[in-house]
Amino acid sequence: MMSSDLAERTLAAIVELLDSSGWQPDVLGDAILVHPLGLTVTAQAHDEGIIIHTVHHELFPEGVQEHSVGLGKSDDEVAIAAAEGWLSQAFATMHSLVCGGGDTEVKVMDLVTFVNDTNEVFAWRAHVSPPSNYAVDGVLSGTQDQMEFMKDLLGPLSATLVDRKVHSLKCFLGILPSGTVHSEARFDGVSWDEGTRALNDCAARWLREGNQEIRKQFMLFAPCALSDLKAGDDMAAQVRVEGRRISTRVD
Repeated sequence: MMSSDLAERTLAAIVELLDSSGWQPDVLGDAILVHPLGLTVTAQAHDEGIIIHTVHHELFPEGVQEHSVGLGKSDDEVAIAAAEGWLSQAFATMHSLVCGGGDTEVKVMDLVTFVNDTNEVFAWRAHVSPPSNYAVDGVLSGTQDQMEFMKDLLGPLSATLVDRKVHSLKCFLGILPSGTVHSEARFDGVSWDEGTRALNDCAARWLREGNQEIRKQFMLFAPCALSDLKAGDDMAAQVRVEGRRISTRVD
């Protein structure tokens, strides 16, 4: 069980990182307010690590959750690792969403999903963080394509992105020297079996005997109008004519 003040230490680490990045957050009791972006951040310790919950009262009032597995020899190390992961991935995608893109490290993909039974088309902008990669020997066998996970997950996502809410997706893929694969996809903070299976398929392309690798990545999916997409009408026409469930375009 994590110590009761781990959440407090994580928020303190987030404040320090935001300060050093020029954001000047305000601490309001057990929450952080990032003024320029309108984000309110809280943290909660759980058995395996930290859940960092971020709310934007207009764009995602229900909040976006980032689950950070506790890696570190002390609470301070766990808190710092959680804060660093949140800033480089979850926060980066939120910044891209709130500011309408422009974060050079976050890739933005246009998505159109289609429900054949109702003939409905849903337009999305997907904000994909840079992946966090780690290999014990420093040599990564997996592709360095930032959109690799996204491409593997398009099939499962086509049946999930059929509403008008902001959704989040956290991906974790780890491969041990024995070849054992540990993967997890969390959609809106909840374990997602279809996504996890897709990550396992991705691992089959990575396996290299004796290597140990980890990749983590965070994505946000924001609903929009077809007119907000660079080729929205063409993408919508394509899915309707071809009967496909999804069409994509990367900036």
